Amino acid sequence: MVSTRTKRRLEVVFIYSVTTLLMLFFIFPAFHFAITSFKPIKYTYTVVPYELTLSNYQELFAMSPEEFLLPLLNSLFVSTAAMAITVVVCVFGAYSIARFQYRGREDIAFFILALYMFPPIVTLIPLWDMAQAFGLLDNSLFLILCYAFFGIPLSLWLLRGFFIGIPPDIEEAALIDGCSRFSAFVKVTVALIKPGIAVASIFAFIMNWNEYLFASVLTRVAAKTLPVAIAAKGTWLMIEWGPISAMGSLAVVPVLALSFLIQRHIVTGLTLGAVKG
Repeated sequence: MVSTRTKRRLEVVFIYSVTTLLMLFFIFPAFHFAITSFKPIKYTYTVVPYELTLSNYQELFAMSPEEFLLPLLNSLFVSTAAMAITVVVCVFGAYSIARFQYRGREDIAFFILALYMFPPIVTLIPLWDMAQAFGLLDNSLFLILCYAFFGIPLSLWLLRGFFIGIPPDIEEAALIDGCSRFSAFVKVTVALIKPGIAVASIFAFIMNWNEYLFASVLTRVAAKTLPVAIAAKGTWLMIEWGPISAMGSLAVVPVLALSFLIQRHIVTGLTLGAVKG
């Protein structure tokens, strides 16, 4: 008979094997996408590249500003601005719902959560009508407001859990020491939920950075974002997989950079936010 120790070893081997296969399954598309950006066009559909080249990146930087550089800068501006608005609004809103006692507080919290359940696509035509009526089509400001609106429900509920997890006694001690309510909020409470703000920020930025539908309808040239520019490389005549892969590979860099900058807070925030909410 197989001993208990052998069974445990087999279980460990099985778990690690399955985990490795799952990791390879999810990593391979990203690897293939990245390696395609270095392939000549004749090797586009081969799994193993027999030749590597920088021609796709050279073609990328030879494009007109309207094709790549301007959409890249627009995406950075729109995603960052919408993220900032979302986080600031949600910090104050989540604090209000978590700390203050007033009639309808839970109803407001549920209504905000219900907005997250609402399919954003059904608002596309009304938003387009509003943008056209106010002359805001192809305007980055209108896109920022749209992104901020759709990012608020998730971020608010995420931060609400962090505020609930902080004992009110800490703020009361700050008030006794002479801090005003706002000063205690900024210097004590907000300082303690920095991990939660980091998590909310990266989630909001990624959602804004990857958004395509609203950007494709509400923008033309001046406010066009990177996802729209990438999609424009595929036409009914042909799909330029090389430049698309190169643009997509570069589009990942800002998200990775932001993640590395705040990764310590992200790990802490994900664990703290699950404790109480």
